Amino acid sequence: MQHSERTRRNRAVLSVKTAILLGLVVLNATSCVHRSPFVSIEETYFQAMGDPSEFVLTVDMKQAAPLYGDALDALPDSVASLLEKADRISIAMDSKLDSADSDPMEAPYPADLSSFDVYGGIEGDFSKFLINTAMMYSKDFTTEYLDDVKYFTNTDGTLSIGLPKNGLIVFSTTDWRTAYDRTWAERQLKIPSLIAKKMADAAFGMYVVSPRTMLSLGFDIPITVVLQMSETLILVSYDGQGNPVLDASIRMKSDKLANSLALLIRSQYVAQLRRDGTKFIASELKNLFVTNGEYFVIDSMPLTTAQMTGITTSFNSVIHNFGGVR
Repeated sequence: MQHSERTRRNRAVLSVKTAILLGLVVLNATSCVHRSPFVSIEETYFQAMGDPSEFVLTVDMKQAAPLYGDALDALPDSVASLLEKADRISIAMDSKLDSADSDPMEAPYPADLSSFDVYGGIEGDFSKFLINTAMMYSKDFTTEYLDDVKYFTNTDGTLSIGLPKNGLIVFSTTDWRTAYDRTWAERQLKIPSLIAKKMADAAFGMYVVSPRTMLSLGFDIPITVVLQMSETLILVSYDGQGNPVLDASIRMKSDKLANSLALLIRSQYVAQLRRDGTKFIASELKNLFVTNGEYFVIDSMPLTTAQMTGITTSFNSVIHNFGGVR
């Protein structure tokens, strides 16, 4: 049943991306450049995401190029062409395992991204008129309307896509109308502005309130510890020499838990440096890991090989999840 569901979703994604590719071919022949409607205002598209236990991931496609490397090569040409036109992709992932009657201790950990329903937006050089026109030629999708907005749903109902404005594609694997209302028509800001700005400035940003699982980040954090997190912000960016660094702010449910997490992360980081044969000065590590009450903070931590592998795997899984690759 699960395999059949994934197969239907993958076929739907490929169909919609093929239709969009037709629009992009036409767009490339024109001189008009479209930009996200959020470029000129003081809030981000993804700020309207972030219900409890919902992972919000946003990626600056230009900055993050070293992270995903050749991941786009594994995608169908139509998907890769779409993402090459994108400035930013933002995804909210609502795990099916996060229902009230589910037991987080029984859930796959780190999180299995294939078990997540997703919705979100792709911001970039997209023409509403051209993509809508291209989508109408897809035999696998039907045209629907919400007020004066046209959107398209595949015959299995596993993927919907629409453009409320030039420069923004809203998509959902469940209910497009809900995604449209949450992130556009009736949007309410859920991510604080300061946090959203940090996420927008980074190559890769992840935010979650009251997580019930966690993505692979290169650390071995027990699920029992994850369940004690109230709020988690993870950022990956690059220092002045072009090296990847990780910043994090994790609010635990008590000062004691924050101190325990700091000791856990620090010991794992030191152990990994030794395994990698990387020289380090112990006193310099003190400023990398800081606690402040309930908060555990990581400040510009150089990423080890294992951590880069974990983050890159999570990042590529997000890209492949959207692109229909398993």
